[in-house]
Amino acid sequence: MVLLGFKIKDICDLLEVSDAFVSKWKIIYENEGAGGLRLHYKGGPKFFNGRPAT
Repeated sequence: MVLLGFKIKDICDLLEVSDAFVSKWKIIYENEGAGGLRLHYKGGPKFFNGRPAT
């Protein structure tokens, strides 16, 4: 959105986030590109019948 000319304040208001949050992700994008914005969550252990899978 910044690249499209939106002001940080307007982005914060639209997404209901802080300016620090927007700045954090802007820096990640500048340093790592779009790939840096991907979700890196690996998830917890998988469970079957209430026990961890082996």
